Amino acid sequence: MSTTLGAFVWSTTRGIPSAGQVTLASDPFAAVANTLRVSITDDDGNNRDAVIDLVATGDVIRVTDDFAVVVGLPVDNVTYWSFPFTVSTSFVASDEPDDAEAVTLQSRTPAAWPTTTELAQVLNIAPSAAVTAWETTLDRVLAAAIAKVKSDTGTWDTALDLPTDNQAQAALRMAEIIATRPDAATNAQDPTYTQLLTGQRRRFGIA
Repeated sequence: MSTTLGAFVWSTTRGIPSAGQVTLASDPFAAVANTLRVSITDDDGNNRDAVIDLVATGDVIRVTDDFAVVVGLPVDNVTYWSFPFTVSTSFVASDEPDDAEAVTLQSRTPAAWPTTTELAQVLNIAPSAAVTAWETTLDRVLAAAIAKVKSDTGTWDTALDLPTDNQAQAALRMAEIIATRPDAATNAQDPTYTQLLTGQRRRFGIA
């Protein structure tokens, strides 16, 4: 589930954000620790402290389509919040919003990749003894499906990136296809898989 934290203005000035601003603690470089700083008031002067306070460690904060971070332990600094994160290895300077660009921050709890148990349910493998007998094969099929989703999404950083609900469901769909119709295991041949990944592909990203 996604939560809108508020409408802000991006600042390329590093340090403490003014009211209504979002900024970084320092210049972002790939694979380097950094901190996202968010004013408790949005661009219209509304206090957003209560909703920003709901963000937890491991949540994803999305600034733009090319700029999102998996945050660490949030820190309340009275006039702004700090969210530590590690810059993705795929980061390039153009991923950062322009100075004074209007941005809408959203947060979400990351989804999880499907499990072998879920795949067994989709494939109608029962009882539990049968699932155990097929566990090695199911694990292998699921791993292949997840790898395909990561590849089709693009610029996936295994150390930092977490799946969305759509990506997790796409992996389950692809696992079903690999297990039952391996000749159709391409996104171009399955409209459900294609639809699940619509809007999920990317060129760059910070998480």
